[in-house]
Amino acid sequence: MKAGVLLIWTGCLLALALAALHFAFVATPRERLLTLALLLSTACSLDRNVRSPHK
Repeated sequence: MKAGVLLIWTGCLLALALAALHFAFVATPRERLLTLALLLSTACSLDRNVRSPHK
């Protein structure tokens, strides 16, 4: 069971590392803009959920 969880986490980290390398070296300007917009909207959404007084 623990080996399976470790394998899943390793796969996720590898996918994130490959995505970062793609973003840094291969991505077109349009892909970079869309990725940054997605990250910004995610950060704003998470920030809004943290600051929400309706808990």
